[in-house]
Amino acid sequence: MPDNFGDQREQKQALRNFEKCVKPGGLLLIDHRNYDHIISRGETQTKCIYYSNEHVTDIKTSVLFVAGKPQMVIMDYMVTLDSGKDNTSDFRLSYYPHLLKVFHQMLAETFGPDAKHDIYADFMPLEVNDTPGFYIHMLEKSM
Repeated sequence: MPDNFGDQREQKQALRNFEKCVKPGGLLLIDHRNYDHIISRGETQTKCIYYSNEHVTDIKTSVLFVAGKPQMVIMDYMVTLDSGKDNTSDFRLSYYPHLLKVFHQMLAETFGPDAKHDIYADFMPLEVNDTPGFYIHMLEKSM
């Protein structure tokens, strides 16, 4: 979801909508890419926990900065469906780059101080994987 107004109001509203849907004691799992890594390195990690990357030939990554702040990450994928590289497909994905610390704070503000909030790195404990492709947030809404 892009940040159309520069204050992340749309992302915050989306999180409030999710919070309203979760029953007290219920769980919300939400993930986001490791944009900290993407912004610092200028590249997207090719390993992925969600899909087989055996067909991903290349991911060209661009980071758009506005007034010195990252505003959009653009990933251009090239996928090859056969070994002869005759059947290729290109597609583009664009995202707002939520940094881990900022996204953690947004979730804490939305769910409140009593919500339990654990963060996993590619479904492993955070301390086990210091450069995950994705962060997974598990929130338990307070009773």
